[in-house]
Amino acid sequence: MIRKVSGTIWPTRFTTSMVERYMAEGIWTEETTVSRLRSLAKENGDAVAASDAQRRLTWADLDSESCRVGRSLREVGLERGELVLVQLPNWVENLVVRYALKRVGILGVYVPVVWREAELERVVRASGARAIVAPARFLGTDFHEMFQRMRAKFPNLQRGIFVRGQVAKSAATFCWEELAATRGHGDDLEAFEPWEVSLISVSSGSTGAPKLCEWPEAAHWLAGRGLAERLEIFSQDVVGIFCPLGGGAGAMGWLVALAAGVRTVLGESFHAEEMLDTISRERVSFVSTVPTILLRLLEVSDLSRWDLSALRLIRTGTAAVSQAAAREAERRLGAKIVPAAGSMEAIMFTQTSPHDPPEIRLGGSVGKPLPGGVVRIMGVHGVPVEAGEIGELEIRGAYTGSGYFGDVQATQAAWGTLGEEGWLRTGDLALMTSDGNVSIVGRARDVIVRGGYKIFPTELEELLMQHPAVREAVVVGIPHEKLGEATRACVVLRDGQSLAEDDVRDFLKLKQIATYKFPDEFLLLSELPRLAGGKVDRKNLASRELGSEEWRR
Repeated sequence: MIRKVSGTIWPTRFTTSMVERYMAEGIWTEETTVSRLRSLAKENGDAVAASDAQRRLTWADLDSESCRVGRSLREVGLERGELVLVQLPNWVENLVVRYALKRVGILGVYVPVVWREAELERVVRASGARAIVAPARFLGTDFHEMFQRMRAKFPNLQRGIFVRGQVAKSAATFCWEELAATRGHGDDLEAFEPWEVSLISVSSGSTGAPKLCEWPEAAHWLAGRGLAERLEIFSQDVVGIFCPLGGGAGAMGWLVALAAGVRTVLGESFHAEEMLDTISRERVSFVSTVPTILLRLLEVSDLSRWDLSALRLIRTGTAAVSQAAAREAERRLGAKIVPAAGSMEAIMFTQTSPHDPPEIRLGGSVGKPLPGGVVRIMGVHGVPVEAGEIGELEIRGAYTGSGYFGDVQATQAAWGTLGEEGWLRTGDLALMTSDGNVSIVGRARDVIVRGGYKIFPTELEELLMQHPAVREAVVVGIPHEKLGEATRACVVLRDGQSLAEDDVRDFLKLKQIATYKFPDEFLLLSELPRLAGGKVDRKNLASRELGSEEWRR
């Protein structure tokens, strides 16, 4: 029986019958992230649950502090069903606040800590958020001052809670430490039901208003439990999260650790040597990260300086990891690379397994859907393509997101229809083998049509990445008067390396590809521009002017 209370946050595209079926068939269960935390606090309360560079919390600590903070948030005037922005680094408080908000029915909207007023104001406007939880100061930014400026523009933004630092207390501002120090530890106040939206992730688009992506409690808990089973995370494992916790890859690392009941190590810094120090010191066995951060580890020339003997699995998500980088990472780090695919809208699509052979894990595959999810590859005429053919990846199922918060029209456009029959059109071009493994070959919008010929950027990127001088490569399309579009290869070189036009052409000739795929322009960069979520900003690369060190043919 679905029970709706005051402030219930119903998933936008889910029907009552759909939710009731998931619950009746046991696809979704009454267990939630909060009830799982309470169980671990009772069963294994003295074990360390989470740590960062400054704090270590046991399961009992995590349970107690989140309960106190949740009650304090209600006492300072926040109500069930209201929204709160969370903009924290990878600190243990970022985990505490997740449970605290869920325990009292307040919806957390998780945004990158690197965002500033221009990005935050769009989210505040779209969400109507009542409060923000942020560091007092971080990376040279005074978040308290930023809050005061935004509060003057948005009357709905009434409360600011600031972590790890003192701020002037007022009717609108509070220190985290004071909220966490309140007495009392009792039952949760109107915690989220399994079928309610309990978390919102924010897309990191380069233009326009960011989309607020709903994650129903039961759906993302199902994804976390399914992922822990697929990856076989054991009781002796230690999970290291080395990417922003607010993104998909970071959130899945948190859920995997919770499902398995193991310790989470939060990497605040994404500098290569500091990450390696943490992995070695904390005996991390499973790393959740994104390709751009994995590449930083590979920039370190002498990895033998660190004891990485405990490390056995590295999961990469958010963006595709190149085959060359995956092979190098597995060889040099001594851990199996298990790529995955997902998005803010769908939480995740597919996941490889540690038992998959190297030709699958390191050959461009992102694996198969987890139990409860279904994928298909659709052709241009709206019918599924044959195995091995390229089409658009679509997904639906019990562990996917439920649409865009407050935007039924956009939700219906993305899924085709509301309810169980809707399929999320991901925008990814992919193929599926006869045994169900999916490989993503690029984004539909990124395909380049040069003189009538289609060029898939990922194919050329993979080849360029095989050149010993190249660390990263991205290929984008640019307007061309005669061809319609031309190709621009944007390359980051390895330290101490150089690359000329003839080198590239000779290398690609050896790969026996058609000459129309050869780059028309070549852009050398010290680093690739990225959006807040870690994805490459392709629009930025396509709009840049060539400098004196670049060439065009």
